[in-house]
Amino acid sequence: MRITTHLDDEDILKASIGDLVHHIDTTWDKVGTVYGIACSIFHCAIVRVNKDEPGTSFAHTPALQFLPSFYATTMYTPGIEALSRLGCQASGVEILNAISDANHRRLPRVTHKELLVTGSVAAKVPVEVWSRVGEFITSPDDLVTLASISQRATAAATDIARYPWVEKFRLVDVVSRGPVLPIPDTTDSSDVSGPDDNVLRYLYELGRTKFTAVRGGRRVNVELGQNNDKTFAGRRKISFGVENYHFGGCVRVALYILELDDD
Repeated sequence: MRITTHLDDEDILKASIGDLVHHIDTTWDKVGTVYGIACSIFHCAIVRVNKDEPGTSFAHTPALQFLPSFYATTMYTPGIEALSRLGCQASGVEILNAISDANHRRLPRVTHKELLVTGSVAAKVPVEVWSRVGEFITSPDDLVTLASISQRATAAATDIARYPWVEKFRLVDVVSRGPVLPIPDTTDSSDVSGPDDNVLRYLYELGRTKFTAVRGGRRVNVELGQNNDKTFAGRRKISFGVENYHFGGCVRVALYILELDDD
């Protein structure tokens, strides 16, 4: 990944792509098809480098809008979609090994050299069965352990690892929703002491999304968004905090995930 500025400028785009290609081409342990990302916050571009015996070739996207504009009615941008699709290219092994490394190698890395059931009848269990078992897993550590059982269990675990987990919910799909209505025009300027309620309501609506999720083997619809102390009668709302780095410091932002109903 390369961070730059003004990626929408054609000369800067070409220079950033050239820098990524050169770095990938001269890194000995990068082989086969390797992807790189150039980002300038407002825009991003993805480059695909193919390294094989005949030589190195590459292709790249144009500069894609990444950060939504200040007048957006949806959080969707071509850059966000491109990065999401790129994430689907990951095998999942890298994610599992990152979990292992985060635990100071307390958990085994995925190498197939020290599988738990090599030669056992469990090694013949189909991938579909391990995938069903994985739907009941709520801990990344347990997912790494699942991957260490057999090659078929590894295949199931790496597929599951590609989906994000939020408070024991594994998000597997986005529930379609329309754009957020723009802030209504008003000439009322009687209260200038704090943010307008219409602005706050717009930001909360823009920043929440519904997902199809899996928890405990059950598929449910959930809502994820910024916690605005909104009450939900009869529904289980889980509040939590995340660290957000911006404006030169670390800010802890309150979020919530709400289980809506069965899918």
